[in-house]
Amino acid sequence: MMTGQDSVNLTMAECGDWTRGIFTAEHSFQCPPCTATLDKTCLIVDHLSTLNDVLFYAELELRELPTPNGNVSLTSLADEDLCMPHDGEGTFKQAVALVHQLLKTHSCIHHVYIHRGLFITHAPLICDALKRNLSTKVLNIDFRKTIFSRDLDSEFDYLKHLDESECSHSELSSAFSIILRGCSSLTTLEVGELQMKRKTATAFVAALKENLTLKELSIHGSVICEAERDQFAQYLSHNVSLTTLSVTADDVSKRNCFIWMAEGLLVNSTIRNVRLNNVLFDEDNAMMAARIFAENDAIRIFNVVYLPYTLSLAPSTDHGFWLVPLSNNETLEELGLPFSIWSSLQWVDFFSVVAKKQNLKKLTVALHATDHHYLPELCAALRETGAEDKVSLGTYFVYNNLNLVHSRAFSDVDVFCFGSIVGRLSHVLRAFTHVTSIRFGLRMGDVSLASAIAAYVEATTSLRKLRLSLYTDEDDQLQHMKAAWTVIVESLSRNTSVIELGLSVDFDFDDSDDEDHVTCTTMQEHIESLARVIGKSRNVRRFHFRAEHLSETAAFLRRLSEDIADNCTVLQVVVSGVLDQKVALDYRNIRDKASRNCGLLTRAVQFARGRAVDR
Repeated sequence: MMTGQDSVNLTMAECGDWTRGIFTAEHSFQCPPCTATLDKTCLIVDHLSTLNDVLFYAELELRELPTPNGNVSLTSLADEDLCMPHDGEGTFKQAVALVHQLLKTHSCIHHVYIHRGLFITHAPLICDALKRNLSTKVLNIDFRKTIFSRDLDSEFDYLKHLDESECSHSELSSAFSIILRGCSSLTTLEVGELQMKRKTATAFVAALKENLTLKELSIHGSVICEAERDQFAQYLSHNVSLTTLSVTADDVSKRNCFIWMAEGLLVNSTIRNVRLNNVLFDEDNAMMAARIFAENDAIRIFNVVYLPYTLSLAPSTDHGFWLVPLSNNETLEELGLPFSIWSSLQWVDFFSVVAKKQNLKKLTVALHATDHHYLPELCAALRETGAEDKVSLGTYFVYNNLNLVHSRAFSDVDVFCFGSIVGRLSHVLRAFTHVTSIRFGLRMGDVSLASAIAAYVEATTSLRKLRLSLYTDEDDQLQHMKAAWTVIVESLSRNTSVIELGLSVDFDFDDSDDEDHVTCTTMQEHIESLARVIGKSRNVRRFHFRAEHLSETAAFLRRLSEDIADNCTVLQVVVSGVLDQKVALDYRNIRDKASRNCGLLTRAVQFARGRAVDR
């Protein structure tokens, strides 16, 4: 691990190779120039591994995009609950400085994802880089939790144009305004967690009105409510480029954000996809939505989403009048609604309509846990009306029986079961090939359940996504846990259909206890055996690992880091939890190999399309 004066300095030698040098005291970078053209890939694509060695400490990564001319994305590693070590403050600052230089100078970086940890500490630097980058197509910034809380590092004071030591809302608004007005390549802006106040929201909407390239927009409801009333509706009324709109509301904006944009959405002729998160549909909002269903013939996808799946409604609101306009709508192709807007009888009536409608291809109904007792009635109605293949009822949770797994309304199943159902589990699941995604909760002392799961995993040819949540109880015997691990690992080694695999382990051990120490060591050995299977797999492309203890994460990553070298299948490995310095290096090596595989796949696709890929 290089630190201080031994750190990596990215420069370009005359021959085009990368050399390692020394950072100056001012953390000055001499980044190579961007060499991308319409028919030529930038040189950095061949050296992503070197760059990512530095970016890793800011939880960022460069990846080649599957585009004809080999463009690059700057992606976040912080989407999951990952705690990364920093080899002193220097490595993090060097990574941030590299991000700043890359965004300013490389037009080949088309997709930019900035996580909240980076924005908290270096918002001014990121805003400065974004204002200078006029080639970004997709911009996604995670604004969850508090931001603008720390001063700009003194190491970056050489940026004379930054007069403020903190990123104020005006600085942020200025950055977005410049991007929206000046970046002719921007097609996607995702800032759904960014809450804005009056002046900032007004300036942001004004900049939106001047933008002619944006196709996908994700914003917070406060943007609509805090800007001058009807300004966002005016933007929608006159916009001719936007095709996708997502609005996420909070308790303050959930009532007014929809009604203040609805008039614009009603007459907009380009938006095809609408997603409303946590928007409150009182009587006024519901009436406007009904008008949109009846009068707008451009929208193809309309989703109303609540997390959790509870509907935020005024008690007296009647949504029955949505039935007629939705039944008569001839343009909607996908529709997502909460179950609680209608009675079960109204849903049955609508299922009959869905079965006959040629335009509507998919209906998703989100049920809260308190409504699951309606599922038998709904599944029976879907089968009788012939709408079963068009409707999704979300995830089927299996506890005491498998009675509804036959319904094609469920492609995702969550299994946490005991007793008599265990013996039938493998046989029943294999009989229904419409189930393509399953999560199993497994106590490692339950050998019979482990064997049933293993029998299904080994035999299935239709399962594409598998999540295993493995845990122990204090009464579990070591020999039983060994047997359970063995059958699970062997079944995974024989499976040929799963392309996405998730593993979560929560083992209750006390390392200070001698007996528990033996058990812990044994479990680590089994985790290593699972990592060996992943490393040699020909079908698993994406893998997610989560463990409660560092020792388990270390065992998995150490083994996988050794076995993944010859694997050309794995495209993504995501780890959640706490990493120390050594474990982080193993994780970095694994991600480097996955990135290599993504690049190989990209070039294979390009070659198949007849494009020269020898650069």
